[in-house]
Amino acid sequence: HAQILFIFALAVVLMGAVGEILYGFVHLNNLVIALEAFCPGTTKAVCVLKLCVFFGSHRRWHEWVHRLRVMLWSNRQEKGQQMLVGLSSIANRLSLLLLCSGTMTNTAFNLQPLIMGLYRWMSQLPGQIELPFNI
Repeated sequence: HAQILFIFALAVVLMGAVGEILYGFVHLNNLVIALEAFCPGTTKAVCVLKLCVFFGSHRRWHEWVHRLRVMLWSNRQEKGQQMLVGLSSIANRLSLLLLCSGTMTNTAFNLQPLIMGLYRWMSQLPGQIELPFNI
């Protein structure tokens, strides 16, 4: 089941990466449009690389996490339990930071055309539809 999901996710992200990078190469005469395609395209290519590396070392990663979990939970001393709580708190904060930063970036990126359109409308400037990417 996990292998099928991995292959599907890999294919979707890889298609997007290849498409956007090719679009950037086709439009090299307009640097702004090319960069608008290269930025998400290279990000997706890095995600494909990370997926491949993670899936390739998945067994070793799972065994390492399992050994660490057994080691931490088998320690019933007060100091060991405090360390476990501290590490869990740090991991939760880092996960929340990652989620919040991604959400804020996505929100700002998607609101920019709306804010610019509202500014044009309030200033009675000619309207222009602007999408985040011209793809």
